[in-house]
Amino acid sequence: MRRILTLILSLSYSSLLFANVPTITISSGTYSEKSLLYPIEKYIFKSYSRLGYRVNIIELSVGRSIKMAENGEIDALMIKAEEVANSLNNLIKVPILLLEGEFMLYCQAHVDCDFSVLNDPEIIVGVLSGVNLPTQYLSTKSASMYQISKGSQLAEVFKKKRIDYILTFEIDGINVFDFNLANDIQKLPIKKVKGYHLVHKKHQKLIPEIKASIEQTIKELGPISDNIERYFNENTSVQ
Repeated sequence: MRRILTLILSLSYSSLLFANVPTITISSGTYSEKSLLYPIEKYIFKSYSRLGYRVNIIELSVGRSIKMAENGEIDALMIKAEEVANSLNNLIKVPILLLEGEFMLYCQAHVDCDFSVLNDPEIIVGVLSGVNLPTQYLSTKSASMYQISKGSQLAEVFKKKRIDYILTFEIDGINVFDFNLANDIQKLPIKKVKGYHLVHKKHQKLIPEIKASIEQTIKELGPISDNIERYFNENTSVQ
């Protein structure tokens, strides 16, 4: 009887401790395991865990994640382009650069691939749906948007040649959504982009702590770009 009582008290105490641990909910986007952004999760997870948070990482489409984050329904976005961060009202970027990449136009091999196609109203360009750099950029052009909710789906549609153009991102020459997306295509660099972690303004006072913890994680694990390169090499060498 004493053992049972001790077990009950122990479980109750553990549950109480767990219940008192604050939770932070972060949208990672809808990146597949073929995405170069996939390794970023462990940096963000470790950084918040060090601060005493229970980390809840959820997958949401770009559009839904930004809407929920702006409304305060989730606490943070894993990584977003600086241009997107500057356009949002209720989300604040943590002032430490996570990644640098390239904003790109991908074109099928048989079509024209220059800036003029983006001002051709007969051209359809695939983009991720929601508030993001591709939709912001294309809204100033004459070409039409074909919006898709997931980066992996956007890459797949392009690989199957169901669409001739997509706006996407690269890190060191590798597509961020699908690192197999590189064969028999044309590429047009548009601009350099910088990626930052975003938090809702209700957590504004925590930003110095979050920044310091991310810096510590980078010191421990090495630069994010190095881990991405390692992840790419490991996952392409076994194919």
